[in-house]
This record gives sequence, C-alpha cells and structure tokens, in this order.
Amino acid sequence: MEYTTIQVILFLIAGFSAGFINTLAGSGSTFTLASFVFAGIPTPIANGTNRMGITVQGILSVAMLYSKKRKYLFNKKWKYIIPILVGAIAGASLAVQVNKQTMDLIIITVFILIGVMHFGKKIKLKTFRSTKVEIKIKSVKLLLTIVALFALGFYGGFIQLGMGVVLLLFLTHILKINLVEANEIKLISIAIYSIVVLGIYLLSNKVLWGAGTLVATGQLMGTFISTKYLLFKPTKAAKWIDKMISVVLIITIIKMILD
Repeated sequence: MEYTTIQVILFLIAGFSAGFINTLAGSGSTFTLASFVFAGIPTPIANGTNRMGITVQGILSVAMLYSKKRKYLFNKKWKYIIPILVGAIAGASLAVQVNKQTMDLIIITVFILIGVMHFGKKIKLKTFRSTKVEIKIKSVKLLLTIVALFALGFYGGFIQLGMGVVLLLFLTHILKINLVEANEIKLISIAIYSIVVLGIYLLSNKVLWGAGTLVATGQLMGTFISTKYLLFKPTKAAKWIDKMISVVLIITIIKMILD
C-alpha cells in the first residue's frame, strides 16, 4: 500500500505524539489509531498495525529499566504478568476475527469512554513510599485478582487504547502496589504481551508494515525526547496532553460516525 506525503507526515507525527504521551501519561494509542483511521485504513487492520509501535516502545522502555535494575527488575512480578499475558492472547485471538463494522462501533465506544475519563478526570495516583520493595495483595482474593488481570490483558490484546492508565489504576488503587513497582509491572506486561500479540495480528494479515514502521519510528523519537522533557516540566506537559487527547478523540469520533 502506497502513502501520500501527507499520510507519511501524519504517521510520524502521530507516532511521535504517542511516544511522548505514553512516557508522560498514557493513552498515546489514541493518536496512532486516529492517524490510521484518517488514512482510510480499515479499523481491524489499523488495530493490528498499531501494535508495531506499541511493541517497539514497550521493548525500549523495558530495556531502559533493565539497564538500571538488572536481575531485580522481574522479582515477584510474574504472578501479575502471566494472567495479563494469557488474557492478551485471548483478546487478540478474538480481535482478528471481528469485522470492520463491529470494530468501528467498539473503537467509537472506547474513544467516547476515554474522552469522558479525560474530561472529568478527578482520579489522582498516589505515590506510596517504602524503603522495602514489596508487592502484597491485600483484601482481594487470589482468584478474583487473576480474573481481573486476565480481563485487563484481554482488553489490552483486543484493542489496547488506554490500557496503560487502566492497568496502573488497578495495580495502585485495588491491589495497593506502590506506584514505582506498579509502573514496572505495567511496562513489562505490555512489552511482553505486545510481542506475542503482534505475532497473532501478523499471522492473521492484520498489519501494514509501511504504516506501522513509520508510526514506530515516530514513537521511538517521541519516547526519547519525552524522557528528557519529563525532567523539566511534567506538570505543564500533562495539562496540554489532556487537551490534545480530547481534541483528537472528538475529531476521530465525528470522522468515524460520518463514514
């Protein structure tokens, strides 16, 4: 599939925005998926192509974490990662069978929900300070926790939009995991299942290499720059990010409904 100069620029900008935003906040997939929609790519294929950038950024994020923590990075995290991974595989396996009309409706619904979350966002993540690195499941039964993590993974494998934010909220607010550890679990889980899920979409011919490579390139640049910018004005950036996401959501929803 050939792309116009405008589409190439659109993919690069969308990827850059996603990489930048995912590092500072979340919901960066809003930009990449929207760019595919505006380029006329059918939503089932757009959903699969979107996984290339997510996978590249996930691997980069974990590599950066590993360079700092090495063997301690994966300590006590597999009990959370495995249910999420299994759920993601199930979600992706179902997503590749969904037709365009159904996927359009699902994406519009998710976009609306994310928009509501950003317009009326009152939830603030708490940072739990601790001298010891501990992960404990409190007042939540093991079975329910596994089911919830599986469900979150299923959603991530199916569509991914807003997955990072929702998973982080669940880990910190429900499981009461400190924010640093929760963020590490989030990054590792998404990186691992993204590799497997990308394979599922590739085998089902739901990935466009050209568009995916352009977006992934943009995401790498956005991730690198946001890592530097995060050190200076994270609060100011977060305010602009919410506004940008809201605008993109509204425009994309209108475009999909009119189509």
